[in-house]
Amino acid sequence: MLELLISLTVLLVGYYTYKWVIYPLYLSPLCKIPGPPPDHFLLGNFVGVPQIKWTKDYGGII
Repeated sequence: MLELLISLTVLLVGYYTYKWVIYPLYLSPLCKIPGPPPDHFLLGNFVGVPQIKWTKDYGGII
């Protein structure tokens, strides 16, 4: 039973690693479109959201 649990855990970790890391970064057709790399692996462009809010609140002198 323990071997089955370990096997399923390894399978799920491998699947999600492929789905969220390997495919989007290396195998997706969209990765061949030129452009800047993502700012943060997990957050993507959400890192800039506070900056946009601060710019709206306080102007462009941040």
